Parts: sequence; structure tokens; C-alpha cells
Amino acid sequence: MRKALAQNPNLLRTLLGLSFTLVFFLSYAVYGATVDSTYFVYSNESQESDMDLNMISNNTFQRDGETWTAWTWEFTTNGSNLTWINASLLDADAEGEIRLLNTGDGYWSHPDLGDPEAELFSCAEYCFKNGSHSALVVEGEAAVFGLTHHNPSRRDGGTVRAVDLEEARSMANEEVLYEHGDNTWQVIVQLPGDHTQEPQVFATSVNEELGEIKQFELDPATELVWALAAVIGCFAMVLVPSFSIYFAANARRNKAELQTEIDSESEVN
Repeated sequence: MRKALAQNPNLLRTLLGLSFTLVFFLSYAVYGATVDSTYFVYSNESQESDMDLNMISNNTFQRDGETWTAWTWEFTTNGSNLTWINASLLDADAEGEIRLLNTGDGYWSHPDLGDPEAELFSCAEYCFKNGSHSALVVEGEAAVFGLTHHNPSRRDGGTVRAVDLEEARSMANEEVLYEHGDNTWQVIVQLPGDHTQEPQVFATSVNEELGEIKQFELDPATELVWALAAVIGCFAMVLVPSFSIYFAANARRNKAELQTEIDSESEVN
């Protein structure tokens, strides 16, 4: 390192110049990607509605020699851009079952859908489409969560690649626009025993429409900071080992010279 500095006294200035040049080019690349981006990000506006449930039947039946009570409610949804449909049961006094039916178009669901603890769950991979999905009552509560489609671009927003804003809006509309054909739903609750009190059952639906859409862009200042950190890190990876080797070799040489002086003095004496 000392020889390198002796041969090139401007080495440090050269390294700094190269560093800032690299940062400049990285920043310009980020800026260019921001200005010329062909990606557009859109968001959806969601409207959640509580459904009016109409009881259409209440009867008892026998299952495996045991009396059960069944309730059936019916409700109608708005099929325009319908995304979520949920049914829940609260304060049940027995361990039974809740079932959500849509026998026409059906819907997508899975026991882990809507579970905040299912971190690795992907509806696109695990959900399945059926006209009926159910959930067991645990500690008096149960819920069935459903989607009209597992494609996330239909809900919550997404990204499209287009030439301009007009084309991007048209493509985003194609992703979001949807009409659910069968909007008559039924909720069935079955509990063991002969019950006279009606359980608490709720149903909600979510309809979404295309909201804001804008060109994807990055913050050049933030990217500049990251680029500078990357360059400093790269040079640190190169220079720190070199200086460590230099100082270690220098310390070893000084130690060897000291030992030589001691040996010489011993021979003289």
C-alpha cells in the first residue's frame, strides 16, 4: 500500500473520483428508468356492505341417532366487481357447522383464507372453486371467507405495462371489471340439539372499482443514497483487507527488526 501511494500520490483522489463517477452513473440510470417507465400502478376503491339475511327455513333432523337443528338464510349481493363474500357465526351454544352456498357461479375459498397466522398461504395456489364451502364452529364462532376469483389483480390494485396512461387505464379496467352471474347466496348453520333460539349470523360483501392510476416512479434521492452506500461498501470490502494485511505485515516487520536489534546487542555484549 505504501509503495502504491508512493508511485501514485493521487491514488486516494483517483479512488474518490471513480466512486463519485459510479454513483453519478447509477443515479442517472435510476432517473432514466423513472422517467421512461412503462409500468403503471393502479389502486382500487373498496366498498364493504352488510347483507340483509332473510331466514327461509328452520327445522330439526336426525343424524346418527342425534337431533340437529338447521337454519337457512338467503341474501342477494351486488355482482358488479364483487370480490369478497364472507359469512360468520357468533356465540353459538354448540359445536356445529356453518356453510356458505352459491350454486350458480360458485366461488373460491380455503380454510386458511382470511387467517392472519397463515403467513405462507397463497390463495392462487391453495384455494379451490366450489358452490359450497363450510367451516366448523370452534368455541362458539366460525367464519367462511370467499373470493369470486383468486387473481389479486382483480382486488386491491396492481400493475400493468402500457405505452401511455390511456392504454394503462384500459388494461387496468380489463383486470378489475367483473360481473358475478349468480348473486343469490345462502347461509346454512347446523348445530347438534333441538334449539329454539336463532344464532347470530352475519354476511358481508366487498365490491371494488378502479381508483387512481399513475406511472410507476422511483425517488432519485433515495436511490442515490443506496448507490452511495453500495459503492462505499464495495470499496470497504477491497480496502479494509488490504490495509489489514499492510498493518499486520508492518507490525511483523517492526517486531522482527526489534528482535534483530536485541540479538545484535546480545552478541556485542
